[in-house]
Amino acid sequence: MSEPNRRVEGILFDLDGTVYQEGRAIPGAAEALETLRRRGLPFRFTTNTTRRPRAVLAARLSEMGIPARPEEI
Repeated sequence: MSEPNRRVEGILFDLDGTVYQEGRAIPGAAEALETLRRRGLPFRFTTNTTRRPRAVLAARLSEMGIPARPEEI
């Protein structure tokens, strides 16, 4: 049951299928994440792709137009 005065403290986004798909950013994803950053709502990216270091994943996201830091993954 939801509590009416409880605030969202952060959001988790699964990368593949939510932020990007088939190597391309999902339309609107970058803008949505930028809005969250501007509003100061923390978020982190999750993935089951453990073969790639976080720095590599962050660089791929940045190439897709989604600024990301390794510590956000």
